Amino acid sequence: CHSGNRWWVCGDNGMLLSSEDGKGWTQHFLPGIRSDWDLISLRDIVANGNEIWVCGNPGSVVWYSNDGGQIWNVIATNSNATANSLSTFENTIVAY
Repeated sequence: CHSGNRWWVCGDNGMLLSSEDGKGWTQHFLPGIRSDWDLISLRDIVANGNEIWVCGNPGSVVWYSNDGGQIWNVIATNSNATANSLSTFENTIVAY
């Protein structure tokens, strides 16, 4: 995912990285217990400026940051299904 001058990538084991030049990458840590990260598989990122949304498995939550990934919030989805993708529509984010 690309937003402004920053690239974002995600993957298994809660991996979430960002880069401004594609050479050096910064790891971002989502809230939770680090020993549980091997259970988290991130599937999609949507970024718009400093706002970043991340989804995956478990699908019971979506992670959100409004400060470029410094602080993350957990938003319950009321679903146990894996969220494979995120879309935005008129100031609304949809995980499916």
